[in-house]
Amino acid sequence: MLTVDPRVLARETVTRVVEQTDLGTAPSGANARDLLRETLYAERRRLERAPDASALAFFARTRRELERADDAEARALLRAVVGRYVDDIAGHFDRRFHAVATQVVPRALGLMLGGAEGAITGGFNPESFASRLVVSGETDALRRVSALGPVLFAGTHASYLDPLVAGWALHRLGLPPFASAAARPLFEHPLIGPFVRRLGCYSVDESKTAAPLYRETLKAYATLVLEHGGGDLVFPGGVRSISGALEGRPKLGLLGTALPALRTLALRGGAPPRVYVVPCTISWPQVLEAETRVERWLEDALGARHVPRDDEFATTRRWFSFMRGLASADQRIHVVVGRPLDPFGNDVELGGGGGELGGSLDPCGRAIEASRYLLDGGALTVDPPRDAEYTRMLADRVAAAWRQGVVPLATHVVAYAVFERLWRDGRARDLTRFLTDVAPDAAVDEVIVLEDVARLLEELRKLAATGAIQPPFDDEAKVALARAMRTFATYHERPVLERQDGRLHVGDPSLLAYYRNRLDGYGLLGAPSRVTRAIASATREVAR
Repeated sequence: MLTVDPRVLARETVTRVVEQTDLGTAPSGANARDLLRETLYAERRRLERAPDASALAFFARTRRELERADDAEARALLRAVVGRYVDDIAGHFDRRFHAVATQVVPRALGLMLGGAEGAITGGFNPESFASRLVVSGETDALRRVSALGPVLFAGTHASYLDPLVAGWALHRLGLPPFASAAARPLFEHPLIGPFVRRLGCYSVDESKTAAPLYRETLKAYATLVLEHGGGDLVFPGGVRSISGALEGRPKLGLLGTALPALRTLALRGGAPPRVYVVPCTISWPQVLEAETRVERWLEDALGARHVPRDDEFATTRRWFSFMRGLASADQRIHVVVGRPLDPFGNDVELGGGGGELGGSLDPCGRAIEASRYLLDGGALTVDPPRDAEYTRMLADRVAAAWRQGVVPLATHVVAYAVFERLWRDGRARDLTRFLTDVAPDAAVDEVIVLEDVARLLEELRKLAATGAIQPPFDDEAKVALARAMRTFATYHERPVLERQDGRLHVGDPSLLAYYRNRLDGYGLLGAPSRVTRAIASATREVAR
């Protein structure tokens, strides 16, 4: 549970970053002056795009002082910059506030889901929200390891709402509050901002991640959360998916906090140290910010200049429209918990085997003490290249678990079927040409779509039997199509698909691709390899 005083956590973060830099053990391997110079350059570039008078003055003064500073003065400047970043990042967990919020927030969401009719009939019912959140997978295993050591809960990321949904899922499982990495806009939102910091969330500002000292500070803060025994909810894919596709290999930053936390616990001695990583896949039938995310993807893929603008998350009206759309279409948000791993990507003993409960297992299922991987000459050491390789091994396991945790929802299935049919009929060679050529009046016969959906559902059930993906819903093709059409008609300003005279007309080809992409890479419907290559090529071009 989050019991450490946030002021203590902030002070320890500053000390940790300064000490790592002095000792040359920072993950970047750079010294204080180099880190400061690179950080000041990155901040200057950032502030050219988004001026901030206070930040401009602070970093300009730091840059001038660094030029004539001796080693002690440079270290003081380093401490000042890190302290500024900690002030931006740090959360503040309030246990009493959390107790109230777990009652108020689901009731408020229940009202949003129920709309005006729900308010008249007593819509302040948390079940209105809870019934639309399905938590499944290795939930018992998550409960077991949470009692044995700190847990890094690593989720997929499609929406700014993911921390709220994943956090509520953890609460539903009866687990103590987790710290949570949350994007800066959550803290700035007029409705949610006053809540998130006091609920233990800490801020991740994407615009600052080019600054190496910001990255070091963020990682040190998250590592200390684990060292103090707290759980941490993170989204290692980085930014929200812009194509709608599941993230590939996670980034190593916050995912790499489990290993140094394990090393610190091992150095303390006593019982064998335990730190766990639990993957989590979140599947949305519709995504609040889908329109602006896919716009970003296609603008960048086409080589156009992206002009930042507020997305749907910033508009309260769109929130209400989105939540009520989920309710009216009777759709569910799915959170699938993966199997717990150690910081090296090994499975752990969950009972019934020969090893100690919660201990690490090698690929043959034999008990091992994972912290021994960090020994060099019999001593626990910091070796950034070695540790990065270990974290890459972990990232591969997390990515595989994410793919296995995808729940194929009606919107994904129908979008996939229609997209593939149009692609085959149009004989497109690249994704951007295909999307610009598919006019809003492009249409597919409903009977053909039903046949493709039925075939797709059968393929998905066979894949699910092998563990490659979660089982699809039990609906037959006609019911699945009706559910998807209801959902597509409830929220987006332009419906993804519309039914007219027995044909399905494409309202927004970009959104059709966005929802189709969730099932990309599974080889469904005998998808031509050029389709997946086109999607992957466009995605690589805009990867951040």
